[in-house]
Amino acid sequence: FTLTDGTASVTAGGTNTTYTVRPNAGLDVGTYEAIVTVTYNNSATATANVSFTVKDDAVIVTNSDELINALNDPEVNKIKVYNQDLVPLNDSDGYTVSADKTLILACDVNLGSNGYPSSLYNQGTVINNGRLTVENATLTNTAGAAFNNAGTLNLYYDGDMQNAGSLTNTGTIELEKYGDFGGGTLTNKLSGTVQNDGIIEHARNSDYTAQVDNENPSYTVVGFDSGNGKWSADGDTNMVRIIFVKDDTVLPPASSPTKDGVPCSGWSSENDGITPVNWDSLVEGDVIYAYWT
Repeated sequence: FTLTDGTASVTAGGTNTTYTVRPNAGLDVGTYEAIVTVTYNNSATATANVSFTVKDDAVIVTNSDELINALNDPEVNKIKVYNQDLVPLNDSDGYTVSADKTLILACDVNLGSNGYPSSLYNQGTVINNGRLTVENATLTNTAGAAFNNAGTLNLYYDGDMQNAGSLTNTGTIELEKYGDFGGGTLTNKLSGTVQNDGIIEHARNSDYTAQVDNENPSYTVVGFDSGNGKWSADGDTNMVRIIFVKDDTVLPPASSPTKDGVPCSGWSSENDGITPVNWDSLVEGDVIYAYWT
């Protein structure tokens, strides 16, 4: 807290002064206690106990119906989904987070499921601090919207994320496939940006789709991790995939990005579609380009 609206000392001949205990901005939820000590007559002291509680300003919901009501309430701007049990979100009409709302997922949540397709359409801010499984459903992050993943985002069994806004990952994103059925996909549109400071991995045998509209995507090597892909976003805001490393050998991408539904024709070390890539010499920070003929 900060002491304001008062003077540092009592004037000569005076008996008191007034100050305000003002909580600082950005405090976490919880109770804060302190002791304010006033020194007078050179060495004498007087104390006062200070205590205040910061409460969560979000509306807490525990199930699908409560979430729909909160999303449709114009007086509600911040919503937190929290339940000790798994929360299924299976409404066939889907869920829309408007531009003025923030949705926090603070527990295990399933968007859609086998036989119950659904969708989450984000125009505002979604923060995932729990485990969000997208199954037989579409998660759309529109241009200008923000999706911040600090937990686990599991794209599973025809679960698709379409990102045209800002996707920030400090947790784990799993692209998972169920047997021989459709796997989870993450598609980054031309206007989308991805900041990955966490882990993006293939669970089981899932496939990844890098979809970029009307512009060749460049791929930045951001580091090597045996058996896993590394991800980043380049300066042109195109999604990133790409270098797989196995047994210390750099390999071409396992799946090609597409443009207008057409897989790329190959890779070049310059944005000319001609200069070949020397896969053995690539190091962190190098950029390669997909091209179409």
